[in-house]
Amino acid sequence: MAPRRLPHPNGPGALPGAAALAERLDLILNGLLIVVAAHFRVLAHFTLPAWTRISRARQRLARLLARLADGTYPRLRPSRPGAPPRKGGPPAPYVPRGKLWLIAKIGYQAAGRGAQIQYLLDDPQTRAVLDAAPAHAVAAIARAVRPICRILGVTLPPQLQPPPRPQPAPKPRPAKPPRPKLPPLLPLAPQRRPRDWPFMNFTKKAAS
Repeated sequence: MAPRRLPHPNGPGALPGAAALAERLDLILNGLLIVVAAHFRVLAHFTLPAWTRISRARQRLARLLARLADGTYPRLRPSRPGAPPRKGGPPAPYVPRGKLWLIAKIGYQAAGRGAQIQYLLDDPQTRAVLDAAPAHAVAAIARAVRPICRILGVTLPPQLQPPPRPQPAPKPRPAKPPRPKLPPLLPLAPQRRPRDWPFMNFTKKAAS
C-alpha cells in the first residue's frame, strides 16, 4: 500500500507540519507491515493479528493527521447527560502487549523500524505539531500509536504519555475497641533457698 499524499493545508486551523509527519509515519508503518508479513513463519498465528493491528493504527493515524493538516479536525463536543456511550468499531485482534515483543520475535528488522519511529517522535518538528494540536486530537493519536511503540520498545514523548491512573482511596479501618484495663498484679512471694537433705551431708562425708 503506497503512502497517501495529504492535501495542502488550507484551513484556518491547519498545521503545516502535520502533513510531513503523516507522510513520514506512513512510510515507516508501511515498512513495518512488510517486515511482519515477511516473517509469517516466525510469528505463526500472531502474523495476521499483528498485521491487522498495525494496519488499523496506520489508517487511523493517517486520517487524524490529514485532518490536522487540513484544519478540519472536529472540535470536542461535550457529552450530553444521560446519553448512551458510543459504540466503537470491531474489537482489535489480540496481540501480545509485552514490551519489545515484536523485536524479540523478528529481530533487527523490527528494531530498525522502532528506531525510525523513535527518531521521528524525538524530532522537534513532531513535538511542535503535538504541542499545537488540540488536546483531544493528541489523545486520539496517543491511543493509536501507543500499542505499536510498546511492542517496539519506543519511548513516548511527554505529549503521548498515558494519563496517570487515579490512586484508589484508602479504605477506612474500623476503630479498635478500647482494651479493658486489667487489675494490678499482686507482688510475688519471696522464694526461700531449699534446704539440703540429710543424705546429701552423708554423701559429702563419704567422699571426704
